Amino acid sequence: MIDGSVMAAYLAATVVSNTDRRLTPAMSTALDRLRICVTAKLGAWPVAELLSQPPRPAALEVIGSALDVAARDDDEFDASWA
Repeated sequence: MIDGSVMAAYLAATVVSNTDRRLTPAMSTALDRLRICVTAKLGAWPVAELLSQPPRPAALEVIGSALDVAARDDDEFDASWA
C-alpha cells in the first residue's frame, strides 16, 4: 500500500520540477508518470491546488488523504504509476 502523504510530496515535487528541471531524466520521467496517474484517478484538482500556491502542509495533507482513499479502494492504483 502506498503512503498518501509521501505520494503528495512527490506530486508537489512534480509540479515544481515542471519549472525547475534539475532532475535526472529518469526521476523526471517517474514524477511525470506519477502526475499522470494521480490526475487520471483523482482529476486535476491536486495539481491545480499545488500550482495555485506554494505547497502548504494542509494542502499536502488533503491530497495525501485522497490518495490513501484511492489506494485503499483500488488495489491496482498502487502499481499503476510504478
